[in-house]
Amino acid sequence: MKNFRDFYLKGSQENLLKFITTVAKHITGDWELGNNSRFKEDFIVFKYLGDRVNKASVFLYIKNIDESQFSITNIIPMEKSNLNFDEYNEVLVKCINECIIPYADECHLTYELTSENVDLEKYMSSESANKLRTFSRAANKSTGSSHPSDEKRWNSFICQTLKDGHENVTSILKRWLTEEDGWDDEQAFKLVIQYEQGISLLLHDREYYSD
Repeated sequence: MKNFRDFYLKGSQENLLKFITTVAKHITGDWELGNNSRFKEDFIVFKYLGDRVNKASVFLYIKNIDESQFSITNIIPMEKSNLNFDEYNEVLVKCINECIIPYADECHLTYELTSENVDLEKYMSSESANKLRTFSRAANKSTGSSHPSDEKRWNSFICQTLKDGHENVTSILKRWLTEEDGWDDEQAFKLVIQYEQGISLLLHDREYYSD
C-alpha cells in the first residue's frame, strides 16, 4: 500500500547549522530557495521549477535543531491542488538527491528516507492484521459482515484490536479494504462504521460492566 514518504536529516547542532549555510549557497539548476518572511525562521523551502516532476515547494523543517534533526514536513504543488502518492514521492526524492544529500554528506550529516510501501502492521498488531486478512479473504464482498461466519471473523478482528491497540486502525482501514483487497467504497465505509461502533460498545462495557 502506497504512502507519502518521510525524510529525516540528523547530526550535531553545529553540523546542522553548517548545512543551512552551505545549502543556501549551492542551489542551482531547476531549483531555487523560496523562503519568505513567513517561513524563513522555521523552514528552508526548495522550489522546483523544472519539468521532470511536478512543480512544487518542498518544506524542510529546521526549527527542531535542538533535537538534532531536520525533516521534510510538506510538499505543496504550484500548478495543481494536490499530489498523489507517486507524484509527492517523486518530488521528494528529486529534492533530496539534488538539493540535500550532496551537502548533507559535506556537513557530515546522516539521513533517512522511509519506504513508500506501508504494511498493516504499522497500524495494528500482527495478530490483528492476520484476523483482518482472514475476514477479508473469506467474506462475501457484496454483503460485508452480515453472514454469521463472516460476522464471527469480523468480531474476532475487532476484539483483537481492542486487546492489542485500536487507536490507529480507523486511519488505515478503509484504504486497505478498497486499495488492497477489492472492497467497494460503500461496503468498506459500512465496515469502518461497524468497527467504530464495535470498539465504542466494547470500551463502554469495559468501563461500566467489567469487574
